[in-house]
Amino acid sequence: NERLEYMDLGSNDISDEGVLALSHMLAAKGKRALENPHLHPFALKRVVFSTNPISFRGFGTYAAAATMCKMTHTEFAGAAVADAGCRMLARYLATNVALRVVDLAWNKPAITADGIWVMVDALSSNRSVEHLYLNDNRLLDSGAKALAKILKVNTGLKEINISGNSIGP
Repeated sequence: NERLEYMDLGSNDISDEGVLALSHMLAAKGKRALENPHLHPFALKRVVFSTNPISFRGFGTYAAAATMCKMTHTEFAGAAVADAGCRMLARYLATNVALRVVDLAWNKPAITADGIWVMVDALSSNRSVEHLYLNDNRLLDSGAKALAKILKVNTGLKEINISGNSIGP
């Protein structure tokens, strides 16, 4: 369906294999749309994978496809993306100019300060991300320092949620 703009796949027990299959389809459609947008329009901008057991492997493949397709939302709240997924996302944030929302809230295992520190350079230079949800992870004080470093130079961020991260005394 070339007119489909939003797909919510949350809470469906989708694994890495399911995300890989969808990512390959998205990459193929995105490539066709880039080559000939009038013949192959591509409207899908938001896919929700929240509360599925998706690890950094599935997330990394999706991040690559989402960059090619110019997806505006990456929603993996309650997944298992962890710090390794942050490293993969950092790779694509440097070139992704369409992404507006990154939702990695309450990941299990939790995203830690290490995950945020690997994204510092990418989020410092990326001006498209406006909303960053990292609530209920395990950023601690060090993760807050990483976010402060990002905020010193990134003027595109409009909203950050880091509640429930054991920051401060």
